[in-house]
Amino acid sequence: MSYRNQQTLDYEPVIRRGKANSRSDENEFIAPAEFELQQPEFGEEDAARGPVPRRGPTGSKTPDAVNSTRNDSWIVKRGHSLSYIGIFLFTFVLYFRPYELIPALASFSSMAMILALMTLGIFIPSQMGLEGNLTARPREVNLLLLLTVTAILSMPMAISPSEAWASFNDTFVKAVIMFIVMVNVVRTEWRLKGLIWLSLGVGCFLSLNALDNYRAGNFTVE
Repeated sequence: MSYRNQQTLDYEPVIRRGKANSRSDENEFIAPAEFELQQPEFGEEDAARGPVPRRGPTGSKTPDAVNSTRNDSWIVKRGHSLSYIGIFLFTFVLYFRPYELIPALASFSSMAMILALMTLGIFIPSQMGLEGNLTARPREVNLLLLLTVTAILSMPMAISPSEAWASFNDTFVKAVIMFIVMVNVVRTEWRLKGLIWLSLGVGCFLSLNALDNYRAGNFTVE
């Protein structure tokens, strides 16, 4: 599959650098349209049986196979779409914190956690169905997993193991999980641009809000 065709898909497999060429595009050979198998010669006995159906080009598919390919293509083009929507909403709530700015949403302080759990619940079956594993294993993911194992092994040597576990369970492991989800979900250029523009938009809004508070003399920090 050419690079141009990959850009039209909403799903691109995560592969390590240097392996794109080694993983040749299997089953990508398409016979030329004008290439056709030669029909065998037949005599009068074969002519009495009726016309022999003309074979199509090599690699032609039956209608069932074509429908199956279209269904697979639909799934591939929209791989992790719901997971990306969940990531987008989670990032929006995490940065924007609407429950702090809108009094009516003050009781929804756990909104980010709920969105993260929903995104994780959508991501796991989608990832297993698309690639048959829980995560791709680029170098960044491997190093992060190694750092996580190191953090766990170092807890018994901490000054306060209970405090170390609380920090690991409350902050670190959540960041690790969401990072792994983002590596597997944000795999196209437009998805990455969407999160970048979201971050810039929220950053500008919060900056203007901070300047307005400074102008009004509101220096309280909760």
